Amino acid sequence: MARLRWTSVPLTALLLVAALPFGACFEPRDPEVDFEEKTCGETSDNRQPSPAVESKTGVLSAAAHRLADGTIEVVIAPLVTGTVDIVADLDPASLEVRLDGQVTADFELDKVSQEIPAAVDIVFVLDTTGSMAWAIDGVKQGIDLFLDGLDATGIDAQVGGIEFGDGIRSDVELGTTDDLRHWLDLLTATGGGDGPENPLDSMEKAFMQMQWREGALPYFIVITDVGFHEGSDGSECAEADLADVTELIEGNAMLTVVHAGNRGGPGVDPDWLVRAMGGLYVSLDGISIFSDFDVALDTPADDVLESTHVLRIPAGDATASASQLGLSYTVGGQTLTLDTAIAGG
Repeated sequence: MARLRWTSVPLTALLLVAALPFGACFEPRDPEVDFEEKTCGETSDNRQPSPAVESKTGVLSAAAHRLADGTIEVVIAPLVTGTVDIVADLDPASLEVRLDGQVTADFELDKVSQEIPAAVDIVFVLDTTGSMAWAIDGVKQGIDLFLDGLDATGIDAQVGGIEFGDGIRSDVELGTTDDLRHWLDLLTATGGGDGPENPLDSMEKAFMQMQWREGALPYFIVITDVGFHEGSDGSECAEADLADVTELIEGNAMLTVVHAGNRGGPGVDPDWLVRAMGGLYVSLDGISIFSDFDVALDTPADDVLESTHVLRIPAGDATASASQLGLSYTVGGQTLTLDTAIAGG
């Protein structure tokens, strides 16, 4: 997997870039990715999610499907506790597996590898407002190394993307690296407004409308430098609240949030996305993001997938008729649970 590099940048440089007028010195959009800037109000205060959501220490997420031979295969997302601590290896003795509520001990649990691959569908959720050119360039620069590392690990990946500002902008369907790169080549960093942006509506749209492969684990990588709007903040920028998106996505997808900035600014702090839905929070404070950011070298967004696990339940009477999978895993004295539908006939 990729080796991380961390270099410093003066705070004055961060402030200088942040102070640039929105939309200043940025090239116009190609018609293929053009959008109408959303007109909405302002949010100037740091705020907590409303309605309130629980801040969780960890979340089990997985995608389950039935293979042609009747085996049930489950891709279990990397387990992250406290938003930063990755559980490298799951212990089968700490895992309870249920089919339609009935406990089964007949299963195999393995870490992803070339011999035991796992399908993961990755969507980059990019803030493309005026201060975010570095993020667009950094995904373009690092995507080949990013995917090469996943392939070596045993991850069968497809990639797509969706961009946001105060509203949803353009997107590219899950597919090949070439499709993603073409889309990225057309993007420019432009617009913005009051500070907070709107990833929630983009995540909701992507989860509902992207063509996820059956049995593949959805994986969102959100890259931003500010807090986020909710429908409840009165700005009319976002339609969804964090509670809405959490109900939709929690347990059904892996999430990494890459945040270049400080918490405590206007809007809801970005780490609330993973505090609510589970996943990995990556702070880029102090990194030289404005010159040579590389999503593979400068974040663990790819490396975390080394801790993906594959659960297999052999074909039998129980697997033939089961429609629901239940998982419980005990870590650090706490038991995390997941109940999810089994896809496939």
